[in-house]
Amino acid sequence: VQSSARDPRVLPYLQRAGIPPDDVRMNVIVQQMVPAVHSGVAFSRNPLTGLTDIVVEATAGTSDDLVSGRATPERWVWHWGDWTAVPEHADTPKLVARRVVALVERAAHAWGSPIDVEWAWDGDRVWLLQIRPMTVLDIPVYSNRLSKEFLPGMVPPLVWSVNVPVVNRAWLELFTSLVGPLELEPDDLSRQFAYRAYFNMKAIGDIFEALGMPRDLLEVLIGVSGGDDRPAFRPGASVARHLPRMARVAGRLLRYERELDQRVPALQRELAAVEQRDAASLSDTQLVDRMGVLERLVQEAAFANIVAPLLLNAYGALLRRRLSRRGIDPHETDFTAGYPGLEAYDPTPHLQHLAEKVEGLGEQARARVLDGEIDVVPGTREFLERFGHVSDSGNDFSRVPWREDPRQLAPLLLGGGHGATGSDSGRVEQPTLSGPDRTLMRKAQRFRWERERVSYTYTRGYGLFRPTVQEIARRLVERGVLRDPDDVFMLSREEMERALLGVEVGLVQGLASDRRNEMESVADVDMPEVIFGDDFRPAPPSDPQRTLHGTPSARGIVTGRARVVRGVADAGRVSTGDVVVIPYSDVGWT
Repeated sequence: VQSSARDPRVLPYLQRAGIPPDDVRMNVIVQQMVPAVHSGVAFSRNPLTGLTDIVVEATAGTSDDLVSGRATPERWVWHWGDWTAVPEHADTPKLVARRVVALVERAAHAWGSPIDVEWAWDGDRVWLLQIRPMTVLDIPVYSNRLSKEFLPGMVPPLVWSVNVPVVNRAWLELFTSLVGPLELEPDDLSRQFAYRAYFNMKAIGDIFEALGMPRDLLEVLIGVSGGDDRPAFRPGASVARHLPRMARVAGRLLRYERELDQRVPALQRELAAVEQRDAASLSDTQLVDRMGVLERLVQEAAFANIVAPLLLNAYGALLRRRLSRRGIDPHETDFTAGYPGLEAYDPTPHLQHLAEKVEGLGEQARARVLDGEIDVVPGTREFLERFGHVSDSGNDFSRVPWREDPRQLAPLLLGGGHGATGSDSGRVEQPTLSGPDRTLMRKAQRFRWERERVSYTYTRGYGLFRPTVQEIARRLVERGVLRDPDDVFMLSREEMERALLGVEVGLVQGLASDRRNEMESVADVDMPEVIFGDDFRPAPPSDPQRTLHGTPSARGIVTGRARVVRGVADAGRVSTGDVVVIPYSDVGWT
């Protein structure tokens, strides 16, 4: 061992490192051999994902074959106080694996950073043989757990290039108001895989740390399984430096209703002015400018569309907690219902009213409705004037809205309105509330209304991108730049605008065709909820039974026949008592 320091193979390395050979000293460590019954390696973080799993790998006897790669180990995974993975047929006693976990937790805490160790069990004691820091842990993590509600399904390139700056800038505006400037751009917060939206949880982790919150909270947000010992949403001491800024934000939010009362009507007026000017009357440059004006207005609406639901959830959670302490079940009634004017922004009761009118029509008129001539129903024109911007997805202007194709409403109107209920349905008598409870209830009711008002303003304003883009597409087709108007959705906003202004027009159709083919090729792949690393390769469907997993989006618990509804055309298949399964939740789907 001592002479190996003078081995000829070492000299070139020493020369490149600038180390004189005479300065090298070699020591020999003599240590007790542990007569291992079982042994292995363990990691205080998952080396493949960077999550806070404790991974234990074990084999019988010494771990020579394991560390050299000649043996396949048993693999145990511990997360938040419970096993999330255990070997199907384990030779290593479970108690031993648990003792290894406890030792790794202690060692990692003492070390102050993630570690990997070699361990051995002699039949009585567990020994740590070696400890060293883990180095490869900066693994990007992407999750669609939250993003699939904001941008559901496959997102065309044009929609992505508009939505990411608009929505992500609104989120960054909220975060920077709390912690100051962040070294993040809107594109840093999200990414597309197989044309689906995923949030960059590493970037969000940076925001958590800036807020003084533990980065491990991300694992709660992305739905990582484990025991009950989860990280808590408690800010650390570093949050103190942000307290003055946070106090200003808190003061703003406490008065946020007043701000909305000023800005929402102003936004509605500005958006109405844009809507009233026919896109066909604008020059090419004015169309590009209109895209910029819409971006500015919709971004302001997007900020309110984030904050209003957050405040609704906050006031609702406080109220439910207070009621639970008094022994009142907060789920027995909807405390946020009953605010005046709520139905003005909800199309559901208006659809019910129209459906009731259809029931009174003659057989011939009902047949015309079935063929899509819904204008025979009195009040349809007024309904479309107010809610015609609604589509299957309020965040995807490539979807055809009701105004553009009213035939989408025929199945809903012919259903008789029995499935459509107003905003205040299912209410029961409220218990007597204390003064603070009544204040919280009024706040929750107000922000339920604000959520609907802001959401209506946002989706109506956002929908104005579509006629603008359609006019640009019409001109590009007319000039021979594109073959089909829908090809415009396969371009980014920059590519579309440059083509409109006559820049690089020869490349546009090829880009659109290639991307359309690519989207079709990944339309049916299985997409995981969490993706680790940037090198993702979508896999073909692996579940021949097409087992469905999802998130409940309606109140209550019920058992019934699951009815998959892929579009509004399937509405007629739904019967009373069915559990409706939809691709994502949106006001159009509601």
